[in-house]
Amino acid sequence: MTSQMKKEIFEQPEALRLTFEHVLKNTDKIKTLWKEKQCKRIITLARGSSANAASFAQFIFADLANIQAQSQSVEVAIDFQAKLDLSNVLAIAVSQSGETKETIAALEWAKSNGATTLAISNNPDSKLEQIADLAISTLAGNEIAVPATKSYSSALMVLATIAAALGEKPAALKELAQVPAIVENAITKINLGESLKVLATAKTMICCGSGYSENTAIEAALKFRETCYINAIGISAAELQHGTKALFDEEESFLIFTSGQTHPANAELEVLANRAFENGVRPIVFGNFPKDERYTYIYSEDNWSLLTSTFVLVAQAQVLVEELAVKRGLSPDTPRSLSKITQLEA
Repeated sequence: MTSQMKKEIFEQPEALRLTFEHVLKNTDKIKTLWKEKQCKRIITLARGSSANAASFAQFIFADLANIQAQSQSVEVAIDFQAKLDLSNVLAIAVSQSGETKETIAALEWAKSNGATTLAISNNPDSKLEQIADLAISTLAGNEIAVPATKSYSSALMVLATIAAALGEKPAALKELAQVPAIVENAITKINLGESLKVLATAKTMICCGSGYSENTAIEAALKFRETCYINAIGISAAELQHGTKALFDEEESFLIFTSGQTHPANAELEVLANRAFENGVRPIVFGNFPKDERYTYIYSEDNWSLLTSTFVLVAQAQVLVEELAVKRGLSPDTPRSLSKITQLEA
């Protein structure tokens, strides 16, 4: 029987297409808000998987729009009630449900400190969207499985489309329009037999990426923790060099998320892959990477760009997580101790 999680993963191409078209229709509103409020930089506010999606903003806005974007600690907003000057700041809150209390409180805090506010959620009737100056809904449709899949990638699509619009990058918008078809092709052709063998008894894991793929690695690690109960670390290639690579041994699993065929970060990832193999670890590689019989490769195509790879690798990682959970006799739809809307316990 097909899990609900897998169904929603394969609904992803349509969710991405609808979301891209929806954001494109609203780009004039976004540009007007940015200009009229004299915004200069961006902060993001989110929790869980949404925080991993939001962290993508720091790369995509810098690259496509020359705009500084950074993740803002929700604790600074809620626990410290810090008085910051957020004038000329666009505060983007991301929440799949739009009802996460901490994210709502953080957006209200940002507004009280002078920020212009934008909400991204998969629920147009949510409180988060109601309190924001502007709301852009993802059109992922109803998501039943606890692990975020199509709602996660749709949030990435909103951020990427906004960045391309603010940066006046028509070439990037053209690439984003191609993403749904590329993702559909990639998840249809994927064959995970060898990867599932490598991970069959995995207890610990390092997921590594760089640049555009950094948040993908961190999100994949979260999915392996919550769905397969593997003690997984998500980390950037740069941070992995500073101590964490000491964990490499024959019992460790190592997943590499590359940043496009010719991206400079791949050289650093290749060094780490070689180090892992020398320590008895067979790396699993997502995306375009030099071919080496020592590695296990997930399906990829040479024509995937840096931008389109971002969405493909997310979807492929989700497929691997779901299939590994099922192989282990676990329900990917209802991980233990988790619910669809996560709130801090009192």
